[in-house]
Amino acid sequence: MGDLAKASNMAPAPETTGIRRIITTHRPDGEAVIAEDRICPNRFVMGGNPLFVDNEIWKIEQQPASNAGDPVDPATSFTFVPPAGGNVCRILEIPPDTTLGTDGEGNPVKPLFHRTASTDYAVVLRGEITAVLDKQETVMRAGDIMVQRGSIHAWSNRTNEQCLMLFVLCGAEPIEGLPIM
Repeated sequence: MGDLAKASNMAPAPETTGIRRIITTHRPDGEAVIAEDRICPNRFVMGGNPLFVDNEIWKIEQQPASNAGDPVDPATSFTFVPPAGGNVCRILEIPPDTTLGTDGEGNPVKPLFHRTASTDYAVVLRGEITAVLDKQETVMRAGDIMVQRGSIHAWSNRTNEQCLMLFVLCGAEPIEGLPIM
Protein backbone atom coordinates (compact mmCIF):
# COMPACT_ATOMS: atom_id res chain seq x y z
CA MET A 1 0.00 0.00 0.00
CA GLY A 2 1.08 3.55 -0.61
CA ASP A 3 1.06 6.63 1.59
CA LEU A 4 -2.43 6.87 3.11
CA ALA A 5 -2.36 10.68 2.80
CA LYS A 6 -1.86 10.52 -0.97
CA ALA A 7 -4.66 10.25 -3.52
CA SER A 8 -4.18 8.23 -6.69
CA ASN A 9 -5.86 8.00 -10.08
CA MET A 10 -6.81 4.36 -9.40
CA ALA A 11 -10.52 3.58 -9.76
CA PRO A 12 -12.48 2.96 -6.54
CA ALA A 13 -13.61 -0.62 -5.93
CA PRO A 14 -17.10 -1.32 -7.33
CA GLU A 15 -18.45 -2.17 -3.86
CA THR A 16 -17.66 1.32 -2.51
CA THR A 17 -20.46 3.84 -2.07
CA GLY A 18 -21.05 6.38 -4.81
CA ILE A 19 -22.15 9.50 -2.94
CA ARG A 20 -25.02 11.41 -4.55
CA ARG A 21 -24.19 15.13 -4.65
CA ILE A 22 -26.96 17.69 -5.22
CA ILE A 23 -26.01 21.32 -5.86
CA THR A 24 -28.48 24.19 -5.96
CA THR A 25 -28.30 27.60 -7.62
CA HIS A 26 -30.60 30.45 -8.64
CA ARG A 27 -32.07 31.47 -11.96
CA PRO A 28 -31.66 35.13 -12.97
CA ASP A 29 -35.15 35.82 -11.59
CA GLY A 30 -34.08 34.44 -8.17
CA GLU A 31 -35.90 31.09 -8.40
CA ALA A 32 -34.00 28.34 -6.59
CA VAL A 33 -33.19 25.33 -8.78
CA ILE A 34 -31.10 22.18 -8.75
CA ALA A 35 -27.99 22.71 -10.87
CA GLU A 36 -26.56 19.21 -10.43
CA ASP A 37 -27.82 15.86 -9.17
CA ARG A 38 -25.39 12.99 -9.71
CA ILE A 39 -22.83 10.75 -8.10
CA CYS A 40 -19.98 12.94 -6.88
CA PRO A 41 -17.39 12.91 -9.69
CA ASN A 42 -14.50 13.76 -7.36
CA ARG A 43 -13.60 10.32 -5.98
CA PHE A 44 -10.01 9.60 -5.05
CA VAL A 45 -8.42 6.33 -3.95
CA MET A 46 -6.21 6.82 -0.90
CA GLY A 47 -2.90 5.04 -0.37
CA GLY A 48 -3.40 2.77 -3.37
CA ASN A 49 -6.27 0.93 -1.61
CA PRO A 50 -9.40 0.90 -3.85
CA LEU A 51 -11.57 0.40 -0.74
CA PHE A 52 -10.22 3.62 0.88
CA VAL A 53 -12.07 6.35 -1.03
CA ASP A 54 -12.25 10.10 -0.55
CA ASN A 55 -15.33 11.79 -2.03
CA GLU A 56 -14.45 15.49 -2.24
CA ILE A 57 -17.91 17.06 -2.07
CA TRP A 58 -17.17 20.79 -2.01
CA LYS A 59 -14.44 23.26 -1.14
CA ILE A 60 -14.67 26.93 -0.20
CA GLU A 61 -11.49 28.99 -0.54
CA GLN A 62 -12.54 31.81 1.79
CA GLN A 63 -15.39 33.04 3.96
CA PRO A 64 -17.84 34.44 3.24
CA ALA A 65 -18.35 32.34 0.12
CA SER A 66 -20.20 33.70 -2.89
CA ASN A 67 -23.37 31.90 -3.98
CA ALA A 68 -23.84 34.18 -6.99
CA GLY A 69 -23.73 32.82 -10.53
CA ASP A 70 -23.56 29.26 -11.74
CA PRO A 71 -21.78 26.83 -9.43
CA VAL A 72 -18.28 25.83 -10.53
CA ASP A 73 -17.02 22.63 -8.92
CA PRO A 74 -14.12 23.73 -6.71
CA ALA A 75 -13.30 20.25 -5.37
CA THR A 76 -11.87 18.60 -8.49
CA SER A 77 -8.61 17.65 -6.75
CA PHE A 78 -7.73 16.14 -3.39
CA THR A 79 -6.79 18.64 -0.67
CA PHE A 80 -5.44 17.12 2.57
CA VAL A 81 -5.68 20.45 4.43
CA PRO A 82 -8.45 23.02 3.88
CA PRO A 83 -7.61 26.51 2.62
CA ALA A 84 -6.57 28.82 5.51
CA GLY A 85 -9.82 30.83 5.45
CA GLY A 86 -12.04 28.19 3.89
CA ASN A 87 -13.30 24.65 4.33
CA VAL A 88 -13.56 21.25 2.69
CA CYS A 89 -16.50 18.88 2.86
CA ARG A 90 -15.70 15.25 2.16
CA ILE A 91 -17.05 11.78 2.77
CA LEU A 92 -14.47 9.08 3.43
CA GLU A 93 -15.01 5.39 2.99
CA ILE A 94 -12.55 3.86 5.44
CA PRO A 95 -11.84 0.15 4.99
CA PRO A 96 -10.94 -2.30 7.76
CA ASP A 97 -7.36 -1.90 8.97
CA THR A 98 -6.66 -5.44 7.72
CA THR A 99 -6.92 -4.20 4.11
CA LEU A 100 -4.16 -1.58 4.53
CA GLY A 101 -1.46 -4.14 3.73
CA THR A 102 2.10 -4.27 5.03
CA ASP A 103 5.14 -2.02 4.94
CA GLY A 104 8.48 -2.90 3.28
CA GLU A 105 9.44 -5.04 6.28
CA GLY A 106 6.21 -7.05 6.33
CA ASN A 107 4.66 -5.22 9.29
CA PRO A 108 0.96 -4.26 9.12
CA VAL A 109 0.47 -0.68 7.97
CA LYS A 110 -0.84 1.40 10.85
CA PRO A 111 -3.52 4.05 10.38
CA LEU A 112 -2.09 7.45 9.46
CA PHE A 113 -1.39 9.74 12.41
CA HIS A 114 -1.73 13.34 11.30
CA ARG A 115 -2.33 16.88 12.51
CA THR A 116 -3.74 19.67 10.36
CA ALA A 117 -4.25 23.40 10.83
CA SER A 118 -8.01 22.93 10.97
CA THR A 119 -11.03 22.38 13.16
CA ASP A 120 -12.77 19.27 11.87
CA TYR A 121 -16.28 17.98 12.36
CA ALA A 122 -16.14 14.19 11.94
CA VAL A 123 -19.48 12.35 11.79
CA VAL A 124 -19.87 8.58 11.52
CA LEU A 125 -22.63 7.91 8.99
CA ARG A 126 -22.31 4.11 8.86
CA GLY A 127 -20.20 1.57 10.66
CA GLU A 128 -17.71 1.98 13.48
CA ILE A 129 -14.32 3.68 13.80
CA THR A 130 -11.80 4.13 16.59
CA ALA A 131 -10.46 7.67 17.01
CA VAL A 132 -6.87 7.33 18.22
CA LEU A 133 -5.01 10.16 20.00
CA ASP A 134 -1.58 10.19 21.68
CA LYS A 135 -2.63 8.15 24.72
CA GLN A 136 -6.40 7.83 24.40
CA GLU A 137 -8.89 6.12 22.10
CA THR A 138 -12.66 6.21 21.72
CA VAL A 139 -14.98 4.11 19.59
CA MET A 140 -17.42 6.07 17.43
CA ARG A 141 -20.56 4.63 15.87
CA ALA A 142 -23.22 5.88 13.45
CA GLY A 143 -24.56 9.22 14.66
CA ASP A 144 -21.49 10.11 16.75
CA ILE A 145 -19.59 13.33 16.03
CA MET A 146 -16.11 14.42 17.06
CA VAL A 147 -14.96 18.03 17.03
CA GLN A 148 -11.26 17.59 16.27
CA ARG A 149 -9.34 20.76 17.13
CA GLY A 150 -5.92 20.38 15.52
CA SER A 151 -4.84 17.44 17.69
CA ILE A 152 -2.72 14.63 16.33
CA HIS A 153 -4.99 11.70 15.58
CA ALA A 154 -5.65 8.65 13.44
CA TRP A 155 -8.75 6.73 12.36
CA SER A 156 -8.61 2.97 12.90
CA ASN A 157 -11.30 0.68 11.50
CA ARG A 158 -11.00 -2.45 13.63
CA THR A 159 -14.13 -4.07 12.23
CA ASN A 160 -14.69 -6.18 9.11
CA GLU A 161 -16.98 -3.59 7.48
CA GLN A 162 -16.41 -0.30 5.65
CA CYS A 163 -16.95 2.84 7.75
CA LEU A 164 -18.57 5.86 6.09
CA MET A 165 -17.69 9.25 7.62
CA LEU A 166 -18.58 12.85 6.83
CA PHE A 167 -15.88 15.44 7.46
CA VAL A 168 -16.09 19.21 7.33
CA LEU A 169 -12.57 20.63 7.73
CA CYS A 170 -12.39 24.34 8.52
CA GLY A 171 -9.11 26.22 8.17
CA ALA A 172 -7.69 27.26 11.56
CA GLU A 173 -4.54 28.75 13.02
CA PRO A 174 -1.87 26.12 13.67
CA ILE A 175 -1.11 25.44 17.33
CA GLU A 176 2.18 27.09 18.21
CA GLY A 177 5.00 24.61 18.76
CA LEU A 178 3.12 21.61 17.34
CA PRO A 179 4.11 20.36 13.87
CA ILE A 180 1.58 19.98 11.05
CA MET A 181 1.90 16.46 9.69
